[in-house]
Formats: sequence, structure tokens, C-alpha cells
Amino acid sequence: MSIKQRAFDAGGSLSIKLSLTTTAATGLAVVRTMQGNADGQVRIANAGSSACFYSYSVVDAATAQANAVLPTGAGANSKACYYLPAGAVEVISVPSVATIYFSGITIAGTCDLYICSGSGL
Repeated sequence: MSIKQRAFDAGGSLSIKLSLTTTAATGLAVVRTMQGNADGQVRIANAGSSACFYSYSVVDAATAQANAVLPTGAGANSKACYYLPAGAVEVISVPSVATIYFSGITIAGTCDLYICSGSGL
């Protein structure tokens, strides 16, 4: 069986830079230019030397920032954020909405995340 995957296509979207420290960053908006696609993706690159946790929200920037918390365990200590190692690039699927807000926090040190919406892997 052959599985075909499309290469990531930014489709004219602009990238944003989210500078992270050990305090949750103010949420920034990523505008999806290909918002009609139910299978929209966002590419996130950690250009720093520190690992981080990022979060996103389709509600507003404040919700994204509030979710950017370091997890400290399971259950009530788990958080709505995602680990991204230093130097890593990943593509995530996101809801088909016009704007998605991102925030993040580092475990230690600083890093820059570059985020761009599009479609494909």
C-alpha cells in the first residue's frame, strides 16, 4: 500500500516569531490563509538551544498564554501544552479557523519559535 503525503505548503501565510523565556509569552496570532481546509497544519520550529512547551488557542491570546504552563505531573498537574525540544521542527494539525493564537514557555533559558500556517507535512 502506498501512502502519499503532501509537502508542507505555506500557501502565502506569513511566519511569526515568538520569543520565549521562563515566563509565558504574550499570545501572538497566526492568520491562516488556507482556512477553508479542514486538515490545516501549522509548522513550528524551535530555533533556540532550550527546550520549551507551547500552547495554542482558537479563542484568544490570553487563553494561549494561560495554557503555557510547565507540566509538573499527571492528573491535575497536567497542562494543555506541548513539548518541543531545542532545534526541533514539527507540523501539527489545527482547527479550520481564521486565527490561532500561540504562546509558550521555556524550561530554562530562552528560545525563539517560528510559526507558519499552511497545509501538508
